[in-house]
Amino acid sequence: MLIAAIIILILNGTFHWLIERNLTYPPVMLSALWVFLMVLAFSASGYESVSGTTVVVYVAGLVGFGLGSLIGLVQPARFAQNTSRTPRNGGHIGPFVGVAVIGIGVLPLLLIRMFTASATLGISNPLLAFRLANSSGDGPGLGAFSYVIAWMTFAAVAAFALYGGDKKRRGLVVLLFIVALIYQILSASRTGVGILLFSAACVSAVSRRRIPIKLMLLAGGGFLALFLGVALVLGKTGVQHLTGTSSLVSMLHMVRHYLISGIVAFDQVVADPTPFEGGFHSLRFFSIVANVFGAGIEVPDLVLEYVMTPYPTNVYTMFFPSYVDFGLAGVVVYGVLLGWTCCLLYRWAQNGSLIGTALFGLALAKLLISGITEHFLVSVSYWVQATLVFYLLLGRGRRIRSHG
Repeated sequence: MLIAAIIILILNGTFHWLIERNLTYPPVMLSALWVFLMVLAFSASGYESVSGTTVVVYVAGLVGFGLGSLIGLVQPARFAQNTSRTPRNGGHIGPFVGVAVIGIGVLPLLLIRMFTASATLGISNPLLAFRLANSSGDGPGLGAFSYVIAWMTFAAVAAFALYGGDKKRRGLVVLLFIVALIYQILSASRTGVGILLFSAACVSAVSRRRIPIKLMLLAGGGFLALFLGVALVLGKTGVQHLTGTSSLVSMLHMVRHYLISGIVAFDQVVADPTPFEGGFHSLRFFSIVANVFGAGIEVPDLVLEYVMTPYPTNVYTMFFPSYVDFGLAGVVVYGVLLGWTCCLLYRWAQNGSLIGTALFGLALAKLLISGITEHFLVSVSYWVQATLVFYLLLGRGRRIRSHG
């Protein structure tokens, strides 16, 4: 079954490559990614086996994604045809400078919140205490700071989309990225670090209409270093002693676990989704909105229960919400809708829109972690905020400047 699935995904990716001949075309990139993840997961010793049924779910969702992309590619759609290379505000750096100043000014308040969590929980490691407070709800967590962290990421991505090829403004881009990166590190969000770094690389890929290998390697290396650094501070198993060959092997095993544990763990969801039922995971945002008007709908927690793979994990790939809520049919529909949406963003970006480029770069980065978790349906609020911030900073319907 595994070999058949890999062959299907290779054919699926090749088919879409022949249509667009662009590695940033979503079904091409996603098919290649999942071929790699499946080979890595099924060749890893020590992990639980994945059933043929689960493999079918994966293939159905990914083929559905390709079908949705085709629909988005051929359907008539109107995009701005402006040829100006600057946003409506003329490319003024004022808004970006303002965001940077606000971000730097709020940082001390976040540090105070971290040390308050450390004192409240009686844990000497502030980063670990803050991480536990955020995941468990005990003690002061991120609260409103979660919005600041997201907005700093959006601002950094927007700055890279507009000024990434402008040597005169490079200092501003670097400053925004450093501030956004500090926020992600302080929140102990390894996924957030990856999204920030890979969003920049993906924006560059869209701008250049090719994959920037050096930048991708730099983003990957930076993510790996920061991933292990945060793991070290949090005391994750395998990185407490960073000396000797055995420690290096342990670190690589940790990275592998981070990449494939969701793929293996999802098999347990397919086998028995009952422990995860309760509310609609895929409609969480809409349930929250409905409850504002007194609907009284159960809202599932974002932090899921751990299972053993045999190593503990609580991530279950991007197909988890749709499968738990609606089964295999839900996965296919989810794949089609997501593929359609990503392809429209792809076309918007290819047309030269700054907002489209920023949103598509962010979407590609989210797809790169699709083997870990879902960042689209359960994050509708996030995407609404991203669109608003990009609109305010970049204007609408304008051409990107060349990064070449």
